[in-house]
Parts: sequence; C-alpha cells; structure tokens
Amino acid sequence: MILPFHLYGFIVGIAVVVATTLIEKQYKKIRSSEKYFWKIIITSLVFGIIGARLWHVATDYNLYIDNFKEVFFIWNGGLSIFGGILGGAMGVYLSLCFFQNSNFFKSDGVGKKIQFLEFLDIAIFGLPIGQAIGRLGNFANQELYGIPTNGSIFRVYISPENRLLGYENIEYYHPLFFYEMVATIGFSIAIYYLNSKKKLPKIGTGKLFLIYTVFYSAIRFFLDFIRIDKAMLSWTNMGVNQVVLLIIAFFSLTLLLLNSYKLKKK
Repeated sequence: MILPFHLYGFIVGIAVVVATTLIEKQYKKIRSSEKYFWKIIITSLVFGIIGARLWHVATDYNLYIDNFKEVFFIWNGGLSIFGGILGGAMGVYLSLCFFQNSNFFKSDGVGKKIQFLEFLDIAIFGLPIGQAIGRLGNFANQELYGIPTNGSIFRVYISPENRLLGYENIEYYHPLFFYEMVATIGFSIAIYYLNSKKKLPKIGTGKLFLIYTVFYSAIRFFLDFIRIDKAMLSWTNMGVNQVVLLIIAFFSLTLLLLNSYKLKKK
C-alpha cells in the first residue's frame, strides 16, 4: 500500500526539522550536554500538534460546522501557530514536571536542572524560522489569504476550487501567509544580530519568549483585519481570533513588564 503524499505535511515536517536543529544548536551553547533535549522536544511536538489543531478549530469553528469530520483532516491545513506555541510550551512544562524528580532527569549531566523559562527562551532561536517555513504550506494548500487585490505588488492567485463563497470570480488576493513569513524572518534576523552583539535579555528569564509572544500577537492581530475566512464576533468588527490575540498580547506584555521590574529590584 502506497501512502498518499501531502505537500502541506512535507513542508510542516521540514519546518519542524529546521526549527529543532536551530534550537538544539543554541541549547548546546548554553548546556554542555543535550542528554534530555530530545525528551523535551518530542513531548512538546506532540502537545504542539494537538494544540495547533485545537486552536484552529476553536477560533475558526465556522469552517467545520457543516462538516465536522474534517476536523481530523490536518493534512488539508489548519494548524494554528499560536495553538502550537502554547501546546508546545505546555509539553515542555509537563515533561519537566514529570521527569524532574526521576533518576534520569535530575540534571543535564553537570548538576544543573533544566528550567522551564530557559527552554522557552532558547526555543525562540528556532521557532520563528520554523513558522516562516511552515507558512509555505499555506501557499501549497492555497489558504490563509486575504482580501482581493489587483493593484498590490504582492498578490497570490487562488484556484477556483479554493476560493471562498462569494469570491468565485476573483482571482488574486493578498498573501497573508507571505506577510507573516516576512515578519517572522525579520524577527529572527534581529534576534541573531542582537545575540551576536550580546544585547539580548538574559536567557532563562522568560523575557525573550514573552517579547516574541507580544510581537507575534500584534502581527497576527493586524493581518487578520484583511482576512476574509475568519469567524466574526457579531458585536465587533473583529474576528474571534483577534480578540483572543489581544488578550494574549495584553497578558504577555503585563508579564514582561512585571518580569523586568522584578529583575531591576534584584
């Protein structure tokens, strides 16, 4: 039996490999041993995939009301990056909690336990690049596009079968996935540049992870204004996902400010 090939899944797989490789490289710079790295990564990947799908279904439920079985067809697209981030973070936390007191996870070989915030900060060295590559899967599936455009320099052709109801005769749309790719790649370039100049927040404080959470929340919030396939809140001109993103951005920014204040007090 020949298994079907899904380009979306292949691209997501490449994104995972690249992101993991970059995270591992940074991890090795901080820790002398990667003895427990893969235990954490595998757990976070499992929870990340589950979280990515659950977030997408919850915030874009309008896409599945009439065909619930498609909730399980992840090869057709629909893996929310924010859900993946939160699910992956939960996987990291649970793996540390579960193994922390076991004989094989008490330290990384140098007598120092792995910290939750430390791993989240390290993940930012690979996560944005992985996200950017993963967005190519949206291009392959012809999804995550914005409002119609003819005059824009950046536009993407959408096949008739992938056009939304009411847009059957319109060919070109804003490529939201491309805009997000540019933003996340730009963030990664800035991270590596500042790291080379030793101007990044200290790894292990959680500040780097929170900075990216605020940044990405803001990017997605504004991009979703030109997205046409989102579930809307009837009493606003915003989508469900945008409201959730605002809450996350506010919560993350609050934690970031509190974090900075506590570090200054020490």
